[in-house]
Amino acid sequence: MRESEAYLSTPGDAGTVTATAPWIACDLVDVDTGDVRALVRVAVAGGVRERALDRDVLLNQTRIIGALAPLGANVSSTNAKDIVRYLTDCERRCAGSRPRARSVTHLGWAEGALSSFMPYDAGGGVRFDPSPDEAVKARPFMEPAGTLPDWVAGMAPVRAASPAFRCVMAASFASPLVSLLGVQTFIVYLWGRSRSGKTPTLKAAGSVWGDPTEGSDSYFRTFADTPKSIVRAAALFHDIPVIIDELQSKGAPGGQAAKRQIVEDLLYSLSLGHERGALNSDRSMMRAGSWRALTIATGEIPIVGESTQQGAANRTLELNAEPFSDVRAAQEMHHLVSAQHGTAGRAFVEALRRNPAEFYARQFAQVRDAVGSIACGHPQADNIALLAFADALAEFYVFAPGSDWQGCLDGALAMAVWALGNATGSEGGDTDLKAIQFVAEWLVGNRIHFDDYCENDHLERWGAIEDKTCATGYLWYVFSSVLDRALAGANYDRAKTLRRMEEEGLLVCDSGHRYTKQKRFRSAGRVYCVCIDNEALEAFLERAATGAGASVIASQGGEPC
Repeated sequence: MRESEAYLSTPGDAGTVTATAPWIACDLVDVDTGDVRALVRVAVAGGVRERALDRDVLLNQTRIIGALAPLGANVSSTNAKDIVRYLTDCERRCAGSRPRARSVTHLGWAEGALSSFMPYDAGGGVRFDPSPDEAVKARPFMEPAGTLPDWVAGMAPVRAASPAFRCVMAASFASPLVSLLGVQTFIVYLWGRSRSGKTPTLKAAGSVWGDPTEGSDSYFRTFADTPKSIVRAAALFHDIPVIIDELQSKGAPGGQAAKRQIVEDLLYSLSLGHERGALNSDRSMMRAGSWRALTIATGEIPIVGESTQQGAANRTLELNAEPFSDVRAAQEMHHLVSAQHGTAGRAFVEALRRNPAEFYARQFAQVRDAVGSIACGHPQADNIALLAFADALAEFYVFAPGSDWQGCLDGALAMAVWALGNATGSEGGDTDLKAIQFVAEWLVGNRIHFDDYCENDHLERWGAIEDKTCATGYLWYVFSSVLDRALAGANYDRAKTLRRMEEEGLLVCDSGHRYTKQKRFRSAGRVYCVCIDNEALEAFLERAATGAGASVIASQGGEPC
């Protein structure tokens, strides 16, 4: 064979097949599936080009044209059959001696959390070889632009001034933590009026990992894209967050309700972390992509409403806020991210590898407990805790390297308090909290039925009020039957309400009795009542209303390296 030419070796049929001879440089073993693909190289004018191909493409005379022709190879319907014969002969002769390399087809963690992160670590122990149609979608992440100090200088003032901006940025940094901590993926959806800076905020979140500017094959997606293309992009990004803009741009027959339903279905699919199952034309199971990334989306209308499926509502952290008050500042963010992007993600991932996974699990458990103590059963508490933990890590590793870890945790908790207070779409989710609020209002409104001499006023006695013996404050003793009747009349479940009150430390109980305490009455002897600590009840409702309670997250595992 002469250089850059391929010949058939079949006796009696020798001749030139193509002047741009393709060859298989090595076998690529997929880390996720174990499938073996081929790294095909072609010498063309200007140098050698390469592409990773499945063997059912490489050895198919119809499909090989579309695979090699875009590289500049001399392949057409005339010689495709001969090229396949040539490659088959090469396989027979060289397959046993060809080198092998491990490879992945997606971005993010290559072999689990804290391993190589694609494409930043491509070329090391694991190669990054996306399919030809996905390679163009990976371009925004291949090379950074600008410097990390310049990126931080532009982002830090906005992040400090706007809790909404800070939450969205935290969601971006939280995406690779999903796999690391083994938590559920979910959606962060920011909505508000037009020209409030939602789009530049979304681009700022995308600039952590790559180029977020618009384009046909860009990182930046909108709801005008087809759901299938967005889901396929999520499978490619894997651990890098999916960013989707402009809910109101999605048109649908049937008006606003139909529009919301289509988007709700899409967001629910993204929160599941995998594509829906489908069959190939030969009725074999199509390989479904998967991901462990968060989705960050924006729009002008809410997506979670009374008709939203509970599963979708639980997986959607919906924030109603305006990240920018100044239109000019929002426009400046557009210019900043086009010139500065891709540096923060590289620094963040590199810093994460300094500590073992167990360290992050312990620290996150402390953050989750602290957020849970002020969330009062908020259905999004765990999701907000993940954002708070990511915010603390981003502060420590990216925005203020070397700063005090406890200070980073305190700032993250303040952001969590804001998020708990501004999350929408789940107001009716915590029915236990509403039931406890009802009990408090019912007690105050009917206090006269608990006075010592209510019978003198010809009123029915419902219980009693008793001062604490060793502390300030007082206790409510409520007849169980009366409380049962009140809760049932307001459509609240007695067992769930009392269980929640016990968990929150609002009940005083006798030993061996879960919800009741014995009380002596002059006319009725000893009666088992539901005993409610008034001071504990007021403190609980204050925490629920203001988010106050745990002012610090006590770090007990040391600070990150």
